[in-house]
Amino acid sequence: MVIDEHYIPSFKPAKTFVDKIKKSEVVKTNAVKREAEAKQALKEA
Repeated sequence: MVIDEHYIPSFKPAKTFVDKIKKSEVVKTNAVKREAEAKQALKEA
C-alpha cells in the first residue's frame, strides 16, 4: 500500500494562550531553575 503525500495541519496555539505563557511568572521561574540545573549538570560532567 502506498500513501501519497497529503496535507497535515500543524498545531498553532491561540494568540491569547501564547500571550499568557509569555507573561507567566511561573513559566519564567521554571525556565530559570531548569537553566541553572542544566549548567550545573554540565559542570559536573
